[in-house]
Amino acid sequence: MAFQWKGTTGTTVAPSSGNWSAAASWQPGNGPPSAANDIVTFGGTTTYTVTLDTSETVGVVTLNASNATLAIGANTLTISNSKGQAGTLTNTAGTISVAGGTISTTGGISNSGTISSSSTSSLTGGLSNSGTLNVTGGSLTVTGSLTDSGTVSISSGATLTDTSGITLSGGTLSGAGLISSSTNVTGSGTLAISFTTGTNTITASGGTLDVTGSVTTSQTFAIANVASSRLKLDHSGVTVKPISITTSNQTLEIAQNATINAAQTVSGGTLAVDSSATLTDAFGITLAGGTLSGLGSIAANTNISGSGTVSLSISTAGSITASGGTLDLTGTVGGRTLAIDTVAGSLLKIDGTATTGSAIAISDSHQTLEI
Repeated sequence: MAFQWKGTTGTTVAPSSGNWSAAASWQPGNGPPSAANDIVTFGGTTTYTVTLDTSETVGVVTLNASNATLAIGANTLTISNSKGQAGTLTNTAGTISVAGGTISTTGGISNSGTISSSSTSSLTGGLSNSGTLNVTGGSLTVTGSLTDSGTVSISSGATLTDTSGITLSGGTLSGAGLISSSTNVTGSGTLAISFTTGTNTITASGGTLDVTGSVTTSQTFAIANVASSRLKLDHSGVTVKPISITTSNQTLEIAQNATINAAQTVSGGTLAVDSSATLTDAFGITLAGGTLSGLGSIAANTNISGSGTVSLSISTAGSITASGGTLDLTGTVGGRTLAIDTVAGSLLKIDGTATTGSAIAISDSHQTLEI
C-alpha cells in the first residue's frame, strides 16, 4: 500500500510534525505503514519533522521535501524487498537524522539531501551520496560501499567505518574526525581528512585524488592503472612510503613539500613536483622509462638514476646517472655530478642546459654521452 505523510493537523501539501506511529497522520488514514509491501512518501512545502518512535519495516521510502526531517533516533527503520518492493531509501532534498539507530535497506540508500549521524549508528545496504553526510559524533558504520560525489564530513571525536571502502567520485571527505583503519579510500576527489593512525589503503583512480590532509607512513598509497589516475600529495611536510608508478596511466604529483622514506621507482608513469614544492628521497629516485617533471625542486642528495626523461630543472647537490637506457635531461641542471653507468645501453642525453662540477667519465663501450 502507498502512504503519504500529512501529520495530525496538516495535509499532504502542507504537512505537520508528528510520530510515525500515529495512524491519522497518514494518507490514507489507516496507517502507520509497517509492512514490507508499503511504499512511503514524504512531500509538501512546510517545515516538519517525522519521528520514528518505534522500529518499523516497509518496502520503499522517498523523502522529496527540502523542509522535511525524518528523525530515526535510536530505532531501526528496515526497508526490505522481501515483498517485491525495491527496498530503497531515496532522499532527494530533505534531512534524515540517526542518533544511535539503524537504517537497514536491501536496495541501498541514495542521498542528495542531508544525512546526519550521531552516537553509535549504522546504515546498511550501501550508500550513494551526492548530498551531505555529516557524522557529528560517535561512530557511523556503513555496510556496503559508500560512493561519494557530494560531501562527507566527520566531526572531531567521530569515526566513520565502511569495510567495503569509500569511493570518491568527485566528492570531498573532510573534517577533524577519523576514518577507521579498516576503511580504504579510492577514486577521485578531495581527501581532506587527516590520518594519524591506521593502515588504510588510499588509491587514486580515474582522475585526481587530492590528498590535502596529513598522512603517515602507516598508510599505503596506490595509483590505479586506469587512464588519468593522479595522486596529488597536497599537505606540507608529509612522509610516505614509495608508491608504485609503472604505466603511463599513473601520475604522482607532489604539490607541497614531501618526503619518500625509501627508494622510489618510476617506470612508465610520471612523478611531477609542483612549483614551490620540494621532494626529498635520501634513498634516491630510479627512472625505468618514466618521467620526472614539474616546476618544483628535488632536495640535495636526492640522487636520480636510470633511464627516462628528467624535464624538471635541478640546482641542488647530488648525482644524476644514466643507466640501462637513455636518460634525457630536457630541463636546466646545475650543481650535480653527471655520470654514465657501465651497464649496456647507458646513454646520457643533454637535451637542455647542464653544468657539471667534474668531467663525465666515458671509459667503457656501454657508455654514451649525447649532446
